[in-house]
Amino acid sequence: MQRGAFYLFVLSVVVQLVLVGSADAVPSFARQTGMACYECHVSWPELTPAGRRFKLGGFVLNSTADDERRPVLSLNEVTPAPRIPLAFELELSGTHINALPPPNAVGYIPPNNHFGIQELSVLLAGQIVGPVGCFCELTYHGDTKKIRAEIIDVRIAHEWHGEHAQAIYGLSLNNSPSITDIYNTTPNWGWPYSSSALAATPVANTLINGRLQPEVVAGLTAYGLYNNILYAEAGVYAAIRRGYRVETRGVPQGDLSDIRGGVPYYRFALQHEWRRGRYSAEIGTFGLAADIFPATMFDAPLTDHYRDVGYDAQFQYNSRAHRFSLQARYVKEEQVLNAEYLIYQSDTLRNTVHQIDGKVSYFYKGRYGMSIGYQQTTGSTNSYLYRPAGSINGDPSTQAAIGELTYEFALPGQNSRPHTRLKLQYTDYSKFNGATANYDGYGRNARDNNAIYLVLHALY
Repeated sequence: MQRGAFYLFVLSVVVQLVLVGSADAVPSFARQTGMACYECHVSWPELTPAGRRFKLGGFVLNSTADDERRPVLSLNEVTPAPRIPLAFELELSGTHINALPPPNAVGYIPPNNHFGIQELSVLLAGQIVGPVGCFCELTYHGDTKKIRAEIIDVRIAHEWHGEHAQAIYGLSLNNSPSITDIYNTTPNWGWPYSSSALAATPVANTLINGRLQPEVVAGLTAYGLYNNILYAEAGVYAAIRRGYRVETRGVPQGDLSDIRGGVPYYRFALQHEWRRGRYSAEIGTFGLAADIFPATMFDAPLTDHYRDVGYDAQFQYNSRAHRFSLQARYVKEEQVLNAEYLIYQSDTLRNTVHQIDGKVSYFYKGRYGMSIGYQQTTGSTNSYLYRPAGSINGDPSTQAAIGELTYEFALPGQNSRPHTRLKLQYTDYSKFNGATANYDGYGRNARDNNAIYLVLHALY
């Protein structure tokens, strides 16, 4: 397709706006609580202090009395709430990449100016029974044509009130480290909250920032918030047996990595709220450690060891008219590549990766928003590890600036809540895989990966 085909997608989205039905920021939560989405979200999915308490409480806050007649299933904004808290998510997206790689380049060559279904999800989100609630999502991905167990977060929570102290604490059965977090600063819920599945990605990434896939692990964590100041969470993850994984069925064994033993995970944060939650701030740390079999050495006697340590901070200002959010995150990963060094897939035994992410967002009346972010990846030079993946000099250094505009709206004849989001995102690379120009040895430059991403996001 030519570039003009992508811009035709903008027009097609406008036409589809007339056809899209009612949605909300996880509308099953809104149906259950009777609350508008802006009470719990700065902009979906970033949580306000009220949204953080709802998640800590196990997703069970319910405005409907037990003795009221409740339908078994309903997608309407009605009271009482349905007994089965289902919701549906649709993402229609289009991506324009500045320049495609040549046919002889290393790696995957995506279609340009492609538009269509990026994701289609079914969510079970809300109170299940008594103190048990969940946020679970099963997603069909249009780029891979595969179904993934994207999110599993099943919780049971309790509140304790003492004479001079109080706490919310609970347990979570979930499928990814940091997916349980409440601050939107750890990788699983970090900004940008959606991005193109077709755009280029750097050769280096940390384990906690996406390499530990949610369909591969399951874990149990215990968490608590003491006196609305100290948040703590800790738990252990383990590999799901291959026959029980959703997305990886049918994938050749040599294309997968696996975990040996348990993966401990921790999270600590200090937070402060003032003026009844209008202002809030947080600073924290998180991390994990894991032993991983390389994809080509599954069940071998040697594993690669990874240790990730992260630090994060957040500030929010929330009023009905104005929403402001500032976030920052730094992750350092130390790798001891016993297996890959042995089979000459790494130059050195020890390797490091550093990642910096930050963004600032502003939203007006819950509808109009803009965000500006910065991402940087650096690390050890390693030709054996990175050159086959597209870095001619073995340097993983990548820098990108990201700009985003969003519009959230309700359709005529519906209530005043924003139901659907239209987002335009632009990613600008100043460096990619270790160079500004000819980073892959085939003449490709960093700016060739610049991408325009347009997405229509609807929740029902």
